[in-house]
Amino acid sequence: MTRMAIALVVILGMWTVDSPGQQEDETAGVRQVALEYIEGWYEGNAARMERTPHPELAKRIVHSDPCTGQDKLVKLAAGRLVEFTAKGGGRKTPEDQRAIDIKILDMLNTTANVKVSSAKFIDYLHIVKWNGKWVILNAVWENRQ
Repeated sequence: MTRMAIALVVILGMWTVDSPGQQEDETAGVRQVALEYIEGWYEGNAARMERTPHPELAKRIVHSDPCTGQDKLVKLAAGRLVEFTAKGGGRKTPEDQRAIDIKILDMLNTTANVKVSSAKFIDYLHIVKWNGKWVILNAVWENRQ
């Protein structure tokens, strides 16, 4: 065999392919954490929400300051997200009006980009596999109204 053929065999031998069942399990895990997040919010279920973020979650929204017209970033950490969920603001929206839709935009081995749409919000989530569990690392969101 030529060196090129040997190199190709070695490279292909290192390339692993996940089984279809394994990929489906991972996709289901990513979808589940996104559902826990948005449904937990609307239910006011702090325990459900608490399962979703990485401890260093960075959830952000851009707001324009009405006095200056300048944009500012409003940040929300994991603990505050759980606190706000427990206060139940999401429960004001009736279940039949929540219009929840989860789209996995991209996914690799331990990362996924997910769009969560609902009647009131759009969230773009960076979800990572952390210690064997899918969690939300970053979220950028916007109000629909």
